Amino acid sequence: MEFINPLVQVHGDTAVLFYNFFSTRLNPDGTIKTRTPWNCTEVFAKIDSKWKIIHTHWSFINGQRTGSFPSAD
Repeated sequence: MEFINPLVQVHGDTAVLFYNFFSTRLNPDGTIKTRTPWNCTEVFAKIDSKWKIIHTHWSFINGQRTGSFPSAD
């Protein structure tokens, strides 16, 4: 698995995490069988002094990965 370009924005007791993700399936010999690229957004809330995920959204990234993602600056 690869978590790429994570970015967190915090606003009080709420935080939003954005990242790109590649889920990978391997062949029995360890070579890559498939890679699925995703965009992910997760919303966290601080509840009883603990951060808990209150919403997650996943969507496919169109196209094939040809290199690294651009910086999230």
